Amino acid sequence: MRWNFLCLFKSTKLDYRLNTSKDEAEKILLSKIDLMDGSKILPHYVFGYRDRLFSGFLDDGNFSLKSNAFRYKNSVRPKIKGSIVAESESTSTIHTRISMHIFVKIFVLAWFGFGLFMTLSFIFKNLLSGLRMFLILFIAFGIVTGIYSFEENKIIKEFEKIFALQIVKSDTKI
Repeated sequence: MRWNFLCLFKSTKLDYRLNTSKDEAEKILLSKIDLMDGSKILPHYVFGYRDRLFSGFLDDGNFSLKSNAFRYKNSVRPKIKGSIVAESESTSTIHTRISMHIFVKIFVLAWFGFGLFMTLSFIFKNLLSGLRMFLILFIAFGIVTGIYSFEENKIIKEFEKIFALQIVKSDTKI
């Protein structure tokens, strides 16, 4: 498992070159998406029941998804945005960007900023209490980035499984 410590500041970019047309790639991805079109007042995925791998939108090659691979919902779940671009009639490229939601980033940075402020104030009062607080802050940061990294790695594997037969070239950037 690749641990993404910089998930608060950087996103993961995936580019897959496929041996299939744009329309075929859209059909493959559409078969894995539980569309959130707003037609239901309380859709079934609100309460955790999901029958597809992703939920989100797919419109003219552009998509915005959330993973349903996990049987729980949390705010640290990565969001997936991307597009399917036709290179020629028989090849296409999927550009994908996996990142943490902006509101979650702001909350986590504010929370850790407050924790760092409290740690520094404890260090000036009592060194041992301050170091204990710093250790707790470090463990909390590890838990948040660890949960995100686990889910991000699972999403990357799922994307590679979905398009396994069509992938010609894969490029991953952090």
